[in-house]
Amino acid sequence: MNPYAPPREAGPGVGMVGLILTPASPTARIAARLLELTAFFSTSLFILLAAVKGLERVGSPYAKDLVVLLFLLVPVVVVLGHLMLFVGDGSGVGKRVYGLRVCALEGGVVATWRLLLRELLFYLALPTVLIPLIDLTYAFAAPHHQTLVDHLLGTQVMQVVVERAE
Repeated sequence: MNPYAPPREAGPGVGMVGLILTPASPTARIAARLLELTAFFSTSLFILLAAVKGLERVGSPYAKDLVVLLFLLVPVVVVLGHLMLFVGDGSGVGKRVYGLRVCALEGGVVATWRLLLRELLFYLALPTVLIPLIDLTYAFAAPHHQTLVDHLLGTQVMQVVVERAE
């Protein structure tokens, strides 16, 4: 199956005629990723602040050590939660809101290892700032809006439009 073909239809579902998949625009992808990062950081911050306040009330001599441990563990747990949501159908929180899904270039479901590697590469590269910017620039320049990571892993983010029965 040619991933660069015009919009294609997926199998019919209950109450709908089918799904139409088109390559997602870079701006929709950026908006979805920003929403995911906002959810990630705000959830981590909320948990950390609540834990710090609770530890201050306890007055334990180990409170500072526990705060440092929480600062290391909470973001990891939140990212793992995001990955668990993402692995199900190739769409995290932001992608679900914007109607996006990661699909395999050859069609069909993306292998779990590809989804995990795709997200882990993003989160590992995020602190450098330069690598995600290069990746997004590549998406704007590529004819089918694939990022460099998508190109390397054989994936593409698609806009999902549900065609309803009338």
